[in-house]
Amino acid sequence: MSDYDEEVKKLQSEAMADLERIFAEAKTKKTKRDPVRAERKLFLIELVRARLRRGLSQARLAEMTGMRQPVISRIENGRSNPNLHTLLIIAKALDVNLMIEYKD
Repeated sequence: MSDYDEEVKKLQSEAMADLERIFAEAKTKKTKRDPVRAERKLFLIELVRARLRRGLSQARLAEMTGMRQPVISRIENGRSNPNLHTLLIIAKALDVNLMIEYKD
């Protein structure tokens, strides 16, 4: 493995560790005042996790989806509200299932 590959793996590992910490914090900060915001944050964290698990950069995911990297960044950072079609395209590129669950 080249030095570059090792550095990429190290950075991805560090990013995953940071993401795990943020995810744990977000789960504990769920409040009754704004449950939708908390759920949205958890969803976006899962989206980033899926990308990192596959070793993909935002730029590579953008190529795979036909989107631009800044679009992927805005989605992951919660500065954009992607529609269902866009989420399905991203899910397909990440080889994950996007599920909507109804609660009574």
